[in-house]
Amino acid sequence: MKELGPVQYATTVDGLSIAYVAMRRGMPLVYLPGQFSSLQHLREDLNDGPWTEMLAARYRLVRYDGRGQGMSTRGMTEAQTIETLGYDLDAVVDKLGLTRFVVFARWYAAHIAIRYAVAHPERVAALILDGCAEDNSRWPESVYLDLPDQNWEVFMLSQMPKEVSFDQARRRMAQIDDAVQPADLARRARAYRASNVTKELPRVKVPTLVLHPRNYLMVAAAESMNVAARIPGARFSFIDGEMLPGDAVTGLKAIDDFLRELELPEDAFEPPSLPLSGGTNVATAGLSPRQRQVLQLIALGKTNREIAGELVLSERTVQRHIADLYLKIDVRNRAEAVGYARDHALRERT
Repeated sequence: MKELGPVQYATTVDGLSIAYVAMRRGMPLVYLPGQFSSLQHLREDLNDGPWTEMLAARYRLVRYDGRGQGMSTRGMTEAQTIETLGYDLDAVVDKLGLTRFVVFARWYAAHIAIRYAVAHPERVAALILDGCAEDNSRWPESVYLDLPDQNWEVFMLSQMPKEVSFDQARRRMAQIDDAVQPADLARRARAYRASNVTKELPRVKVPTLVLHPRNYLMVAAAESMNVAARIPGARFSFIDGEMLPGDAVTGLKAIDDFLRELELPEDAFEPPSLPLSGGTNVATAGLSPRQRQVLQLIALGKTNREIAGELVLSERTVQRHIADLYLKIDVRNRAEAVGYARDHALRERT
C-alpha cells in the first residue's frame, strides 16, 4: 500500500486536536471514522484494513481519528452532539485546504456526512454512505450503550467478524481497547443516537451512493434503502459482507463504477495555488491547477505513466496537459520544464 503520510493534527473550533493522515495526490476521498478508529491500527483492522489498502491505491485518501478516539484528544468530559462531532471533519478538510472532495461514511457517522453535504454542496463532489439509517435510534441501544458499561470484553467480542481465529480476535480486542475508552465511546454513541436526518435527506443535492453489506444484521438493509429512497437521485447497492463496512472488493467496485459514471471534471479537486518567486503564483502565471500538478510531477522526475497513476488520468490526457503547459511556459522538453519549475521554486506542498 502507498504510505498514507505522517500523522498530522488539526484543531477544532472547540479546541480539540484531531489526528489525520492524507495521501499526496489524486481525487480526495475523506473517509469518516467508525466507532473504533485508530490511525495506528489502520492496516490491522480486520473489517476496515482491506478498505484502507484499496482506497489508498485509488484516491487521495484522507482518514482521521474522531474526538475521543485513537490519536486524537481523549478523555472527553463534556457531553457531545452530532454538531460537535462534525467539527472534526470541518477541522481536517479546512487544514488540508480541500476545496472539493468525495465523502465516505458508514454506521452512525453517515449523519455527519449527510449534514455536511447539505451545508456545503459546493465542496462535496459525491457522497458515499454504508450501512446507515434515517434515525440513528434504530441502532440497538443495548449493544452500544448498555453492554460496554456492563461488560467491556463481551462488547468487544460482539464486534468480531465470524470465523476469526482466537489469536485474531485477541489482537483485534487489544486494538479496540487501545483505540477508545468506554466513557468516550458512550459520549459519542449518545450524540449519534440523538441524530435524525429526516429533514436533511430531501435536501441532499450531491450525487449519492448508499451501500449495505448483504448479511449485516445490526441494522436492517431496509434502513439503508430508505435513506437512498429519500435522497433525490441516489442509488443503492448491496455488497458482500456481514460486518461494516462490508467486503472491500465488491464495495470498491460499486464505488469505482459510481464515481466513473459521474465523469467528474479533472480540475474539480485541485489544491490552492502555490507561491512562486516574486509574489505571483502558477495560476496567475497562466497554468491551470491541473497543469501545475503535472509540472510538479515532471519536476519530481515522474514518467507519463507514473503521472497518470498519481492523478488518476489516462496517459493520453497527461500527454495533452504536458503539450499545453509546454506552450504556456515556452519550453521544448522535460529538461527545460524542470528548469522552469526550479527557477520558479515550484514544489509540492499539498
